[in-house]
Amino acid sequence: MFQDYVLSPQLMRKGMAVHPLFVLFGVFAGAELAGIPGAFLSVPVLALIRIVYRRIRKARTVTPLLAVQPARTL
Repeated sequence: MFQDYVLSPQLMRKGMAVHPLFVLFGVFAGAELAGIPGAFLSVPVLALIRIVYRRIRKARTVTPLLAVQPARTL
């Protein structure tokens, strides 16, 4: 119980820059959806979602810079 409510949110906040309330919400949601295994797997799933979100967001900001601009006509 200590791990789920205190330790995991603090470790996730330091390692992945995820807000502790977001981690707690994830643990509660994982427990509701899949019971005890869901509570344990929710933190790695949240980390995975965060990494994918950041990479998609980064790709969207880089893509317009790489796009070929049409030639201007006078």
